[in-house]
Amino acid sequence: MNYKQQFSQILETQFSNCEKSILVAIEAGKALSDFKDGFFINNDVNTHAIEEVHFYSFTSSIIKNSFLVTAYSFFEYSFRKYCEIIVTEHSGFKRKLSDMDKVYQYHSLVTNILPLSESVISEDWGRLVIYREIRNIIVHHNSIVPGNTTSKTKLVLAVDNYIDPENSGPIKISGNLIKEMLDVGLRFLLNLIELYDKHYPEGIFSDNYKF
Repeated sequence: MNYKQQFSQILETQFSNCEKSILVAIEAGKALSDFKDGFFINNDVNTHAIEEVHFYSFTSSIIKNSFLVTAYSFFEYSFRKYCEIIVTEHSGFKRKLSDMDKVYQYHSLVTNILPLSESVISEDWGRLVIYREIRNIIVHHNSIVPGNTTSKTKLVLAVDNYIDPENSGPIKISGNLIKEMLDVGLRFLLNLIELYDKHYPEGIFSDNYKF
């Protein structure tokens, strides 16, 4: 098994494990939320407990929003690992990468090494940009969509019913969106591996590479 196959297999395994762990945790959180709702509803409650019922009814969406952030962070980490591998053959970018900690910076670095205009890669990157904006809405805006959100992201949120167009409440992410994001992120990285091998046939992902 060459390095390309090994790294691809590691990515597939780790993305699968991440997805499974998150979906299991979401189900566990939903079960806990349902239990708490039932506990407070079926017992004598005071004003404080009524507030608790309201809080726990919202717990499920809080958990899903948090796990989307976790999943995106995992993609970001994996993208950096890809960059760390390819810069071993492009020493001029090693120091630049050491100063980077944002996913768009990794993308910018890769565009200096590879042509990322191929449709499948550019389309997946476009989706990942939307996921990043959704992640930032959750992290920096308490899940409330700000006025400067791009129209593409607003459309994704509205079409898939992650926001209520009738009010300005918080976005409510589904497990399906998290799975979709991880699938797109994995496909993006696997295609980058193939693209690198295509443009650098004697490079680190080639059958002839010695490591």
